[in-house]
Amino acid sequence: MESLFAMILILSIFVVILLLGGLLGYQYSQKLRFYLNVLLFYFVVMCLAVYMSVYWLIMSPGNHENSRGAASLVRATLCRVFYSINYIIRGYENYPKNVPFVVVANHQSGVDFMSMLTVWPKEGLCTPLVKKELFYLGPFGFGLWLAGAVFIDRQNRNKANTALARTAAQIVDKKLSVWVYPEGTRNHDDGFLPFKTGAFRLAVQAQIPIVPVVFSSYSSFYNLKQKKFEGGDVIVTVMDPVSTAGLTESDVVNISDEIRNKMLKTYNETTTEVESKTISDSGIKLKSN
Repeated sequence: MESLFAMILILSIFVVILLLGGLLGYQYSQKLRFYLNVLLFYFVVMCLAVYMSVYWLIMSPGNHENSRGAASLVRATLCRVFYSINYIIRGYENYPKNVPFVVVANHQSGVDFMSMLTVWPKEGLCTPLVKKELFYLGPFGFGLWLAGAVFIDRQNRNKANTALARTAAQIVDKKLSVWVYPEGTRNHDDGFLPFKTGAFRLAVQAQIPIVPVVFSSYSSFYNLKQKKFEGGDVIVTVMDPVSTAGLTESDVVNISDEIRNKMLKTYNETTTEVESKTISDSGIKLKSN
């Protein structure tokens, strides 16, 4: 009996020391805070995915309107409860009304999932165009499928083109808008990676507007190399729609380059605002905590 009591006492002391060490480490170690915050972020994302997947599976599997519900839930949890990230949204009114469109946005990290849903279109149907590999990320991938996401096999050009053609048909039939990251992968450095042309080809094929959305750099609060994930500000700019009326396949590269240059200019300007702490009062403010 005494040995059992001693074992429980030693275990209790060990747990207390571990908790105190963790709290002190979280307070004074940026690297530990980074890993714990990243772990919490993905844990909460997976929990939300499980919750939404169960609901969607019962109520409306594959419905593109599910994405709008996910956006509301993420804004109410991740954005407002868990992270001190303040979003300043400019130009939200630039989303076209009563017509589908293709959103092209810059891609910086996994945090983009939260950022994307803060500025998700509230009217009409919209779905993300994502790489096939995301389907295999457990509840998250299953949730994407239930939300009607379009999966693209980037390694198989024929399958990718088939998926784009099928999406173009849905755009016309269902007035479906599409969200795309034309860089194709996350860019942890400043600036943009070269744009792939799939999103622009899709817009030209369907003859619908392209809406550029620019997120200022996350570097003030999230930096993979420096192991930093703290609170901070993000300026989100929904730019003026770009018409594709009358454009053909031969115009795709030019319009892609033109839009990329305009987005990069906006990115540099808004990032300077954030880094110099001279953010103007314009825009919708979505505050966390």
